[in-house]
Amino acid sequence: MDKRQSECMCSVYTKMASFKTALGAQELTDKKAGLWRALLAEFFGTMLLNFFGCGAVNTQNVVAIALAFGLTVAGAVQGIGHVSGAGSAMIRALSPETMEAFLGLVSLAPGVTPVQGLGVEFFLALILVIVVCGACDGAKPESKGIAPLIIGLAVTVGHIVGVPRTGAGMNPARSLGSSVVMGSFDNHWLYWVGPILGGIAGGLIYTHAIGPANEPELPKNYSSVATEEKELHRLTTRKGTPA
Repeated sequence: MDKRQSECMCSVYTKMASFKTALGAQELTDKKAGLWRALLAEFFGTMLLNFFGCGAVNTQNVVAIALAFGLTVAGAVQGIGHVSGAGSAMIRALSPETMEAFLGLVSLAPGVTPVQGLGVEFFLALILVIVVCGACDGAKPESKGIAPLIIGLAVTVGHIVGVPRTGAGMNPARSLGSSVVMGSFDNHWLYWVGPILGGIAGGLIYTHAIGPANEPELPKNYSSVATEEKELHRLTTRKGTPA
């Protein structure tokens, strides 16, 4: 193998390692990563989202539904995270048959085409991801305490716009949970493709166009530096003084 081939192989291995890092593949084997704790938190988070959010659909009030989803997300972000359909199954089991039509199953409104629905889901996810990236930006510590509320409000606004058009899936796991429980998958593909593409676009826009924010410069503590210099000078002088 000549030098050029060796360099090409090294480049390929480097790119593969970078790709694995981007996917978080090392977390599958790293015991310190806490993968199972994260998965458990995701499970309970989405269970709460499906239970309270889909449960509020029975009110048939867009604002009430939006607030239910938004406040649940705010609470879940504060405490845990999100990913499963258990909440939908639970709310169906605890609801009479007369309410089965109001258990949060996402579907296109009459007159809304699949392409239009795809666009709605795309932009809902795009805006949500941009808000999440901005609220959780480590360079903006002032927003750390209110990040769950900001994210919850973004979800609320998204549902106010999306519910009358697509049912506002926004999250493929939330859409899948209701579809599995109700056994309906009409145009289900757009509730995956739209949010995934919108999320990717939102992340790229925030990373390369909007942010991330610059790390704040910490003020220099000149008094402590001066004290350390004096102490070092004193020790050096003492060491050089003959006994």
